[in-house]
Amino acid sequence: MRFIKQLGLTYFVYPGASHNRFEHSIGACHLAGEYIRMLQQRQPELDITAKDVLCVELAGLCHDLGHGPFSHAWEKRFMAVVKPENKFEHETVSTNMFEYIIQENQLGPHFEEHDLGEQDRTFIKELIHGASRDSVWKQKGRNDDKRFLYEIVANKENGIDVDKWDYFARDCHMLGMKNSFDHRRLMKTARVLEVEGERHICFREKNAGNLYDMFYVRQTLHRRAYQHKVSNIVEYMVGEALVSADAHLRFQGKDGPELETSRDILQKILLRKLYKHIGHTKPGHFKEEDLPRYKKEIVAEIKSTVSDQEINIDPDDFILNIVHFDYGMKDKNPIDGVWFYGKDGPNNPGKVDKHEVSRFLPDMFAEEEIHVYCKQSDNESLKNQDGPKKVEREEAKSR
Repeated sequence: MRFIKQLGLTYFVYPGASHNRFEHSIGACHLAGEYIRMLQQRQPELDITAKDVLCVELAGLCHDLGHGPFSHAWEKRFMAVVKPENKFEHETVSTNMFEYIIQENQLGPHFEEHDLGEQDRTFIKELIHGASRDSVWKQKGRNDDKRFLYEIVANKENGIDVDKWDYFARDCHMLGMKNSFDHRRLMKTARVLEVEGERHICFREKNAGNLYDMFYVRQTLHRRAYQHKVSNIVEYMVGEALVSADAHLRFQGKDGPELETSRDILQKILLRKLYKHIGHTKPGHFKEEDLPRYKKEIVAEIKSTVSDQEINIDPDDFILNIVHFDYGMKDKNPIDGVWFYGKDGPNNPGKVDKHEVSRFLPDMFAEEEIHVYCKQSDNESLKNQDGPKKVEREEAKSR
Protein backbone atom coordinates (compact mmCIF):
# COMPACT_ATOMS: atom_id res chain seq x y z
CA MET A 1 0.00 0.00 0.00
CA ARG A 2 3.01 2.28 0.42
CA PHE A 3 3.52 2.14 -3.33
CA ILE A 4 -0.07 2.74 -4.48
CA LYS A 5 -0.87 6.44 -4.86
CA GLN A 6 -4.07 7.45 -3.10
CA LEU A 7 -5.22 9.46 -6.11
CA GLY A 8 -3.82 7.14 -8.74
CA LEU A 9 -3.09 8.93 -12.00
CA THR A 10 -4.28 12.32 -10.75
CA TYR A 11 -0.56 12.71 -10.02
CA PHE A 12 -0.10 13.51 -13.73
CA VAL A 13 -2.21 16.66 -13.21
CA TYR A 14 -1.32 17.56 -9.61
CA PRO A 15 2.32 16.57 -8.88
CA GLY A 16 1.68 17.23 -5.19
CA ALA A 17 -0.80 14.34 -5.09
CA SER A 18 1.93 11.82 -4.32
CA HIS A 19 0.52 10.50 -1.04
CA ASN A 20 -0.26 6.80 -0.80
CA ARG A 21 -2.91 4.39 0.43
CA PHE A 22 -0.82 3.45 3.47
CA GLU A 23 -0.90 7.00 4.85
CA HIS A 24 -4.65 7.22 4.32
CA SER A 25 -5.20 3.87 6.05
CA ILE A 26 -3.24 5.00 9.11
CA GLY A 27 -5.34 8.18 9.19
CA ALA A 28 -8.64 6.29 8.85
CA CYS A 29 -7.56 3.94 11.66
CA HIS A 30 -6.76 6.91 13.92
CA LEU A 31 -10.06 8.69 13.22
CA ALA A 32 -12.04 5.46 13.66
CA GLY A 33 -10.49 4.96 17.10
CA GLU A 34 -11.06 8.58 18.07
CA TYR A 35 -14.68 8.45 16.91
CA ILE A 36 -15.70 5.22 18.66
CA ARG A 37 -13.97 6.22 21.90
CA MET A 38 -15.91 9.49 21.96
CA LEU A 39 -19.16 7.52 21.67
CA GLN A 40 -17.94 5.04 24.31
CA GLN A 41 -17.11 7.75 26.85
CA ARG A 42 -20.15 9.90 26.11
CA GLN A 43 -22.70 7.07 26.20
CA PRO A 44 -21.61 4.16 28.43
CA GLU A 45 -25.09 2.66 28.07
CA LEU A 46 -24.16 1.63 24.50
CA ASP A 47 -21.93 -1.09 25.99
CA ILE A 48 -19.07 -0.44 23.56
CA THR A 49 -16.35 -2.91 24.56
CA ALA A 50 -12.57 -2.77 24.16
CA LYS A 51 -12.94 -5.49 21.51
CA ASP A 52 -15.42 -3.31 19.60
CA VAL A 53 -12.92 -0.44 19.63
CA LEU A 54 -10.06 -2.62 18.41
CA CYS A 55 -12.17 -4.17 15.63
CA VAL A 56 -13.30 -0.77 14.36
CA GLU A 57 -9.69 0.47 14.36
CA LEU A 58 -8.52 -2.62 12.46
CA ALA A 59 -11.29 -2.12 9.90
CA GLY A 60 -10.12 1.46 9.37
CA LEU A 61 -6.55 0.25 8.97
CA CYS A 62 -7.40 -2.53 6.49
CA HIS A 63 -10.34 -1.06 4.55
CA ASP A 64 -8.24 -0.27 1.44
CA LEU A 65 -6.14 -3.45 1.22
CA GLY A 66 -7.95 -4.44 -1.98
CA HIS A 67 -6.89 -1.49 -4.12
CA GLY A 68 -4.77 -2.51 -7.07
CA PRO A 69 -2.09 -0.51 -8.93
CA PHE A 70 -3.24 2.98 -9.96
CA SER A 71 -6.04 2.83 -7.32
CA HIS A 72 -9.55 3.06 -8.83
CA ALA A 73 -8.19 2.99 -12.39
CA TRP A 74 -7.26 -0.66 -11.84
CA GLU A 75 -10.85 -1.73 -11.23
CA LYS A 76 -12.56 0.70 -13.63
CA ARG A 77 -10.20 0.63 -16.60
CA PHE A 78 -8.65 -2.83 -16.37
CA MET A 79 -10.56 -5.40 -14.30
CA ALA A 80 -13.95 -4.24 -15.58
CA VAL A 81 -12.69 -4.85 -19.14
CA VAL A 82 -10.75 -8.11 -18.84
CA LYS A 83 -12.93 -9.74 -16.16
CA PRO A 84 -16.39 -8.10 -16.42
CA GLU A 85 -18.07 -11.23 -15.08
CA ASN A 86 -16.16 -10.97 -11.77
CA LYS A 87 -17.64 -7.58 -10.79
CA PHE A 88 -14.40 -6.55 -9.08
CA GLU A 89 -14.99 -4.53 -5.89
CA HIS A 90 -12.04 -3.36 -3.85
CA GLU A 91 -14.06 -3.82 -0.63
CA THR A 92 -14.48 -7.55 -1.33
CA VAL A 93 -10.82 -7.89 -2.26
CA SER A 94 -9.93 -6.02 0.96
CA THR A 95 -11.73 -8.62 3.08
CA ASN A 96 -10.04 -11.44 1.15
CA MET A 97 -6.64 -9.76 1.59
CA PHE A 98 -7.36 -9.34 5.31
CA GLU A 99 -7.83 -13.10 5.70
CA TYR A 100 -4.82 -13.83 3.49
CA ILE A 101 -2.55 -11.60 5.59
CA ILE A 102 -3.68 -13.34 8.79
CA GLN A 103 -3.00 -16.79 7.32
CA GLU A 104 0.23 -15.90 5.50
CA ASN A 105 1.78 -14.17 8.52
CA GLN A 106 0.34 -16.57 11.11
CA LEU A 107 -1.38 -13.79 13.01
CA GLY A 108 -4.02 -16.02 14.59
CA PRO A 109 -2.21 -16.16 17.97
CA HIS A 110 -1.93 -12.35 18.04
CA PHE A 111 -5.70 -12.07 17.57
CA GLU A 112 -6.19 -14.59 20.38
CA GLU A 113 -3.96 -12.52 22.66
CA HIS A 114 -6.48 -9.70 22.31
CA ASP A 115 -9.40 -12.12 22.72
CA LEU A 116 -10.49 -11.63 19.09
CA GLY A 117 -12.23 -14.76 17.82
CA GLU A 118 -13.84 -15.82 14.54
CA GLN A 119 -16.90 -13.65 15.13
CA ASP A 120 -14.69 -10.61 15.64
CA ARG A 121 -12.83 -11.29 12.38
CA THR A 122 -16.20 -11.54 10.65
CA PHE A 123 -17.16 -8.23 12.26
CA ILE A 124 -14.01 -6.52 10.93
CA LYS A 125 -14.71 -7.78 7.40
CA GLU A 126 -18.32 -6.61 7.62
CA LEU A 127 -17.15 -3.17 8.77
CA ILE A 128 -14.81 -2.97 5.76
CA HIS A 129 -17.56 -3.92 3.34
CA GLY A 130 -20.25 -1.83 5.00
CA ALA A 131 -23.67 -2.99 6.17
CA SER A 132 -26.61 -2.82 3.79
CA ARG A 133 -29.53 -0.54 4.58
CA ASP A 134 -31.97 -3.45 4.87
CA SER A 135 -34.36 -3.24 7.79
CA VAL A 136 -33.75 -6.95 8.51
CA TRP A 137 -30.35 -7.26 10.21
CA LYS A 138 -28.17 -9.72 8.29
CA GLN A 139 -24.74 -9.06 9.79
CA LYS A 140 -23.13 -11.80 11.88
CA GLY A 141 -20.30 -9.92 13.56
CA ARG A 142 -22.50 -7.94 15.96
CA ASN A 143 -26.17 -7.89 16.89
CA ASP A 144 -28.67 -5.30 15.75
CA ASP A 145 -28.22 -3.22 18.92
CA LYS A 146 -24.70 -2.35 17.68
CA ARG A 147 -25.58 -1.58 14.07
CA PHE A 148 -24.41 2.01 14.65
CA LEU A 149 -20.81 0.71 14.73
CA TYR A 150 -21.16 -0.11 11.03
CA GLU A 151 -21.59 3.62 10.31
CA ILE A 152 -18.06 4.55 11.40
CA VAL A 153 -15.71 3.17 8.71
CA ALA A 154 -17.90 2.51 5.64
CA ASN A 155 -21.31 4.10 6.15
CA LYS A 156 -23.87 2.88 3.63
CA GLU A 157 -26.68 4.70 5.42
CA ASN A 158 -25.63 8.19 4.34
CA GLY A 159 -21.94 8.16 3.42
CA ILE A 160 -20.74 9.97 6.57
CA ASP A 161 -17.68 8.01 7.71
CA VAL A 162 -14.03 8.34 8.73
CA ASP A 163 -12.80 7.06 5.38
CA LYS A 164 -14.10 10.23 3.73
CA TRP A 165 -13.06 12.48 6.62
CA ASP A 166 -9.45 11.42 6.24
CA TYR A 167 -9.18 11.54 2.47
CA PHE A 168 -11.03 14.87 2.23
CA ALA A 169 -8.54 16.51 4.61
CA ARG A 170 -5.50 14.68 3.19
CA ASP A 171 -6.37 15.15 -0.49
CA CYS A 172 -7.27 18.83 -0.09
CA HIS A 173 -3.97 19.44 1.69
CA MET A 174 -1.89 17.66 -0.97
CA LEU A 175 -3.84 19.23 -3.84
CA GLY A 176 -3.61 22.73 -2.38
CA MET A 177 -7.41 23.10 -2.12
CA LYS A 178 -9.58 24.54 0.63
CA ASN A 179 -11.47 22.12 2.86
CA SER A 180 -14.50 23.85 4.33
CA PHE A 181 -15.68 20.74 6.18
CA ASP A 182 -14.75 20.30 9.85
CA HIS A 183 -14.97 16.63 10.84
CA ARG A 184 -13.89 17.31 14.44
CA ARG A 185 -16.79 19.67 15.02
CA LEU A 186 -19.16 17.02 13.65
CA MET A 187 -17.62 14.24 15.73
CA LYS A 188 -18.04 16.20 18.94
CA THR A 189 -21.83 16.32 18.52
CA ALA A 190 -22.26 12.68 17.43
CA ARG A 191 -24.78 10.81 19.53
CA VAL A 192 -26.38 7.36 19.16
CA LEU A 193 -30.17 7.48 19.38
CA GLU A 194 -32.99 5.07 18.67
CA VAL A 195 -34.56 5.91 15.32
CA GLU A 196 -37.67 3.97 14.35
CA GLY A 197 -36.56 1.03 16.47
CA GLU A 198 -32.92 1.06 15.31
CA ARG A 199 -29.81 2.64 16.81
CA HIS A 200 -28.14 5.19 14.54
CA ILE A 201 -25.52 7.92 14.93
CA CYS A 202 -27.21 11.34 14.97
CA PHE A 203 -25.82 14.89 14.99
CA ARG A 204 -26.82 18.29 16.36
CA GLU A 205 -29.11 20.25 14.07
CA LYS A 206 -26.60 23.11 13.90
CA ASN A 207 -24.22 20.74 12.06
CA ALA A 208 -26.51 20.34 9.05
CA GLY A 209 -24.71 23.14 7.21
CA ASN A 210 -21.35 21.55 8.03
CA LEU A 211 -22.56 18.28 6.50
CA TYR A 212 -23.63 20.03 3.30
CA ASP A 213 -20.08 21.42 3.22
CA MET A 214 -18.79 17.86 3.50
CA PHE A 215 -20.71 16.65 0.45
CA TYR A 216 -19.89 19.82 -1.45
CA VAL A 217 -16.18 19.20 -0.80
CA ARG A 218 -16.66 15.68 -2.15
CA GLN A 219 -18.15 16.80 -5.46
CA THR A 220 -15.60 19.62 -5.75
CA LEU A 221 -12.75 17.15 -5.39
CA HIS A 222 -14.33 14.96 -8.06
CA ARG A 223 -14.85 17.89 -10.40
CA ARG A 224 -11.45 19.52 -9.97
CA ALA A 225 -9.21 16.50 -9.36
CA TYR A 226 -10.56 12.95 -9.37
CA GLN A 227 -12.52 13.44 -12.61
CA HIS A 228 -10.22 16.04 -14.18
CA LYS A 229 -10.27 15.76 -17.97
CA VAL A 230 -6.52 15.06 -18.15
CA SER A 231 -6.36 12.52 -15.31
CA ASN A 232 -9.36 10.75 -16.86
CA ILE A 233 -7.64 10.32 -20.21
CA VAL A 234 -4.38 9.23 -18.55
CA GLU A 235 -6.44 6.60 -16.67
CA TYR A 236 -8.00 5.53 -19.96
CA MET A 237 -4.61 5.24 -21.67
CA VAL A 238 -3.05 3.26 -18.81
CA GLY A 239 -6.08 0.97 -18.83
CA GLU A 240 -5.71 0.58 -22.59
CA ALA A 241 -2.03 -0.37 -22.14
CA LEU A 242 -2.82 -2.90 -19.39
CA VAL A 243 -5.63 -4.50 -21.41
CA SER A 244 -3.35 -4.75 -24.44
CA ALA A 245 -0.62 -6.38 -22.32
CA ASP A 246 -2.97 -8.69 -20.39
CA ALA A 247 -2.48 -11.76 -22.58
CA HIS A 248 1.31 -11.43 -22.54
CA LEU A 249 2.27 -10.49 -18.99
CA ARG A 250 2.27 -14.13 -17.91
CA PHE A 251 5.37 -14.92 -19.96
CA GLN A 252 8.92 -13.67 -20.01
CA GLY A 253 10.13 -12.88 -23.51
CA LYS A 254 13.50 -11.85 -24.85
CA ASP A 255 12.22 -8.95 -26.94
CA GLY A 256 8.56 -8.85 -25.96
CA PRO A 257 7.11 -7.75 -29.35
CA GLU A 258 3.60 -8.56 -28.12
CA LEU A 259 3.91 -5.67 -25.64
CA GLU A 260 4.81 -3.07 -28.25
CA THR A 261 1.34 -1.49 -28.23
CA SER A 262 1.32 -1.23 -24.43
CA ARG A 263 4.85 0.22 -24.33
CA ASP A 264 3.91 2.77 -26.99
CA ILE A 265 0.87 3.96 -24.99
CA LEU A 266 2.84 4.24 -21.73
CA GLN A 267 5.64 6.08 -23.53
CA LYS A 268 3.09 8.57 -24.84
CA ILE A 269 1.91 9.22 -21.28
CA LEU A 270 5.45 9.79 -20.01
CA LEU A 271 6.19 12.14 -22.92
CA ARG A 272 2.87 13.92 -22.34
CA LYS A 273 1.58 12.94 -25.79
CA LEU A 274 -1.92 12.37 -24.45
CA TYR A 275 -5.07 11.84 -26.43
CA LYS A 276 -6.46 15.30 -27.09
CA HIS A 277 -9.47 16.60 -25.18
CA ILE A 278 -11.55 18.43 -27.79
CA GLY A 279 -14.51 19.45 -25.64
CA HIS A 280 -17.38 18.35 -23.43
CA THR A 281 -21.11 18.70 -23.07
CA LYS A 282 -23.69 18.33 -20.28
CA PRO A 283 -26.48 16.19 -21.73
CA GLY A 284 -29.88 16.18 -20.11
CA HIS A 285 -30.55 12.56 -20.96
CA PHE A 286 -28.63 9.86 -22.78
CA LYS A 287 -28.09 6.12 -22.96
CA GLU A 288 -24.62 4.59 -22.85
CA GLU A 289 -25.52 2.27 -25.71
CA ASP A 290 -25.93 5.36 -27.91
CA LEU A 291 -22.23 6.33 -27.57
CA PRO A 292 -21.00 4.20 -30.53
CA ARG A 293 -23.63 5.86 -32.72
CA TYR A 294 -22.47 9.29 -31.57
CA LYS A 295 -18.91 8.42 -32.58
CA LYS A 296 -20.03 7.48 -36.09
CA GLU A 297 -22.06 10.66 -36.46
CA ILE A 298 -19.16 12.80 -35.23
CA VAL A 299 -16.92 11.26 -37.90
CA ALA A 300 -19.60 11.70 -40.57
CA GLU A 301 -19.98 15.38 -39.68
CA ILE A 302 -16.22 15.96 -39.72
CA LYS A 303 -15.87 14.27 -43.10
CA SER A 304 -18.73 16.30 -44.51
CA THR A 305 -16.64 19.46 -44.05
CA VAL A 306 -13.44 18.15 -45.68
CA SER A 307 -12.62 15.67 -48.43
CA ASP A 308 -11.69 12.11 -47.50
CA GLN A 309 -8.25 12.70 -48.96
CA GLU A 310 -7.52 15.45 -46.46
CA ILE A 311 -8.33 13.53 -43.28
CA ASN A 312 -8.11 9.89 -42.26
CA ILE A 313 -10.28 9.41 -39.18
CA ASP A 314 -12.78 6.80 -37.99
CA PRO A 315 -15.01 6.19 -34.92
CA ASP A 316 -12.31 4.22 -33.08
CA ASP A 317 -10.20 7.40 -33.00
CA PHE A 318 -12.71 8.95 -30.57
CA ILE A 319 -13.25 8.33 -26.86
CA LEU A 320 -16.50 9.48 -25.30
CA ASN A 321 -15.99 9.41 -21.54
CA ILE A 322 -18.99 9.77 -19.25
CA VAL A 323 -18.20 11.62 -16.02
CA HIS A 324 -20.59 11.52 -13.05
CA PHE A 325 -20.70 14.18 -10.33
CA ASP A 326 -22.88 13.89 -7.25
CA TYR A 327 -23.01 14.45 -3.50
CA GLY A 328 -22.38 10.78 -2.73
CA MET A 329 -25.89 9.29 -3.03
CA LYS A 330 -26.40 9.61 -6.80
CA ASP A 331 -29.28 12.02 -7.48
CA LYS A 332 -30.55 12.02 -3.88
CA ASN A 333 -29.89 14.62 -1.21
CA PRO A 334 -27.55 12.72 1.17
CA ILE A 335 -28.73 14.74 4.16
CA ASP A 336 -32.18 13.15 3.76
CA GLY A 337 -30.57 10.01 5.22
CA VAL A 338 -29.16 11.79 8.29
CA TRP A 339 -30.90 12.11 11.67
CA PHE A 340 -30.42 15.14 13.90
CA TYR A 341 -31.30 16.19 17.42
CA GLY A 342 -31.83 19.63 18.91
CA LYS A 343 -30.30 21.34 21.91
CA ASP A 344 -33.55 21.05 23.85
CA GLY A 345 -34.25 17.47 22.78
CA PRO A 346 -31.00 15.49 22.83
CA ASN A 347 -32.90 12.19 22.80
CA ASN A 348 -35.40 13.11 20.09
CA PRO A 349 -34.10 12.40 16.57
CA GLY A 350 -35.59 14.16 13.56
CA LYS A 351 -34.86 15.37 10.04
CA VAL A 352 -33.73 18.83 8.90
CA ASP A 353 -35.19 20.25 5.70
CA LYS A 354 -32.55 21.76 3.46
CA HIS A 355 -34.43 25.06 3.26
CA GLU A 356 -34.08 25.35 7.05
CA VAL A 357 -30.30 25.30 6.49
CA SER A 358 -30.07 27.68 3.53
CA ARG A 359 -32.04 28.59 0.42
CA PHE A 360 -28.76 28.68 -1.50
CA LEU A 361 -28.53 24.89 -1.43
CA PRO A 362 -29.00 23.06 -4.77
CA ASP A 363 -32.21 21.47 -6.00
CA MET A 364 -30.27 18.85 -7.96
CA PHE A 365 -27.54 16.71 -6.40
CA ALA A 366 -26.12 14.97 -9.47
CA GLU A 367 -25.14 15.72 -13.05
CA GLU A 368 -23.21 14.09 -15.86
CA GLU A 369 -20.85 15.26 -18.56
CA ILE A 370 -19.60 13.63 -21.74
CA HIS A 371 -15.96 14.42 -22.50
CA VAL A 372 -14.73 13.86 -26.04
CA TYR A 373 -11.13 12.87 -26.79
CA CYS A 374 -9.35 12.14 -30.07
CA LYS A 375 -6.48 9.67 -30.42
CA GLN A 376 -5.23 11.37 -33.56
CA SER A 377 -2.56 13.92 -32.69
CA ASP A 378 -1.87 15.62 -36.01
CA ASN A 379 -3.15 19.17 -36.40
CA GLU A 380 -5.19 18.41 -39.52
CA SER A 381 -7.26 15.75 -37.76
CA LEU A 382 -7.87 17.96 -34.72
CA LYS A 383 -8.73 21.10 -36.68
CA ASN A 384 -12.40 22.17 -36.72
CA GLN A 385 -13.66 19.09 -34.95
CA ASP A 386 -17.25 19.49 -33.81
CA GLY A 387 -17.59 16.42 -31.60
CA PRO A 388 -19.10 17.87 -28.40
CA LYS A 389 -21.54 20.08 -30.31
CA LYS A 390 -22.69 17.04 -32.27
CA VAL A 391 -23.31 15.09 -29.07
CA GLU A 392 -25.19 18.04 -27.61
CA ARG A 393 -27.42 18.34 -30.68
CA GLU A 394 -28.20 14.64 -30.55
CA GLU A 395 -29.15 14.95 -26.88
CA ALA A 396 -31.42 17.88 -27.68
CA LYS A 397 -33.20 15.72 -30.24
CA SER A 398 -33.69 12.90 -27.71
CA ARG A 399 -35.24 15.37 -25.25
